[in-house]
Amino acid sequence: MPFVPARWRTRMNNLRVEFDAKRLGVSVAEFEASMTPIGRRLEPGEVAPLVVYLAGREASVVTGQAFNIDGGFLMI
Repeated sequence: MPFVPARWRTRMNNLRVEFDAKRLGVSVAEFEASMTPIGRRLEPGEVAPLVVYLAGREASVVTGQAFNIDGGFLMI
């Protein structure tokens, strides 16, 4: 499957996923399963714990980091 920037499940991305699945002639479920190595789209709530941590005092020493929350996409 081609690169798709809509790996997160949001209302806006849902429209993109439906459009791309139709364009490619596959079901939405098949298309979603091919989007990440974990075989599904990512839910917004899955990033929330990291956001809360980084916004808190406990992360005051965390500097200059890049966190790739993408279901393993960059690992392939």
